[in-house]
Amino acid sequence: MKLNKKGFMMAEVVVVSAIILIFLAGLFVSYNQIYGSYKSRVRYYDSVILYRLAYYRDMLIDNHEIANVLNETRNNKITDITNFDNDKVYIIYNNKSNLIGNELDDISDINETYKDYIKFLSTSIELKNSDYVMVMERCNTADDCKYAYLEVYDGS
Repeated sequence: MKLNKKGFMMAEVVVVSAIILIFLAGLFVSYNQIYGSYKSRVRYYDSVILYRLAYYRDMLIDNHEIANVLNETRNNKITDITNFDNDKVYIIYNNKSNLIGNELDDISDINETYKDYIKFLSTSIELKNSDYVMVMERCNTADDCKYAYLEVYDGS
């Protein structure tokens, strides 16, 4: 008598298919996390914006305005220096401590993503060596904004 092994073959296909699907789902989840980290890294640490921030800082130094801007920032806790193009640049006085995350909440015409970036900085970096942080937002479109920060030292 011949045994019918078609049922075993079907069970084997189902088990192997389930293992492959679990593996592919795990691969997709890990890829998605890496891709999300990459997107936020590109958006929050843009090298072009960082070089532009350094240029703005150097312009303040070359024009001998840095001392006045830093004194104003020390008194007001935040100074808007957006007179360079259409970039939104702020200097925040942090007194050698981390940012709180709500520094830009009192400003009315600011993107929510800019506020989210400040909250991200408050949890992801330590600012123990500098008194001031220069932050910048540059938007190509309303949904495509990139950010960077630069620590500023007063020299004293």
